[in-house]
Amino acid sequence: MSVFTFLSRSLPPLINIPGVTSTLCISQKLLRLYGLIFSDSTGVYAFGPEVLRSLRKLESLVDNNMLQLGAQRVLLPTLGPRHIWEKSGRWSTMQSSLFRVKDRLSHEYCLQPTHEECITNFIACLNLSYKSLPVLMYQITSKFRDEPHPKHGLVRGREFLMQDLYTFDASAETAEETYKRVKTAYSDLLVNLGLPYLVACADPGNVGGLISEEFHVQADVGEDRILACSKCSLKFNSELKGEVASSLCSLQSCPKVFSEVQGIEVAHCFLLGERYSKCFDATYQSPSGSK
Repeated sequence: MSVFTFLSRSLPPLINIPGVTSTLCISQKLLRLYGLIFSDSTGVYAFGPEVLRSLRKLESLVDNNMLQLGAQRVLLPTLGPRHIWEKSGRWSTMQSSLFRVKDRLSHEYCLQPTHEECITNFIACLNLSYKSLPVLMYQITSKFRDEPHPKHGLVRGREFLMQDLYTFDASAETAEETYKRVKTAYSDLLVNLGLPYLVACADPGNVGGLISEEFHVQADVGEDRILACSKCSLKFNSELKGEVASSLCSLQSCPKVFSEVQGIEVAHCFLLGERYSKCFDATYQSPSGSK
């Protein structure tokens, strides 16, 4: 027998909305007005049934996108032990943005904002053959960052749902090919979602790597300033230093005059090189049997 959920059984809109002020963006006001999200702590939100249903649909679209790419879904732990974060050096460099906890034995952990350390440590334990490469693994889980100024509702929070994909290749050349495929996959996903976007060169920050590119959706509430060259197609985040950004222009004749738009970062691609594989000794067995 079919079971239906009627609209009349949905959670009612709120009459009085705690904490709603004129400084909130429109989407945040509407989501709270109609009882779709609720917050009892800055930057942390509970999702109602309708929002969760939408998230599950979006998750399904992402799964299909990753399936076409050849990626496999995994589930990595939220707790990251201090020792693997110290291996990469990020226990200290990300000190201000990590939520840290101790167990009853005073062992330290963080609520992981990303999982480069965890997934690379996992791959290192598998002793993979060259026949298994490239490896593409992704997850869709809650992430945690101690944001100093959470704002605009779900745009910038301290706990958020994120899809993160990690790839492992045998050489720099194949890694670049995989990077291009991943970038195309995210472009296709945004097109399927009907979201106009732009891709901008960016600072890799504490993640590190050789290449860093952000996908942005233009919005007035966006906190990123994206600069675009008036002559070539170069776009870059204003966080990049001026000389570095200008040197990326593909044409020597570029006047180095840039227009500016505001954007919300919706995806980010990194070409990490050996940034994590080296410190975790993640190797593979070559055709000759060497590592």
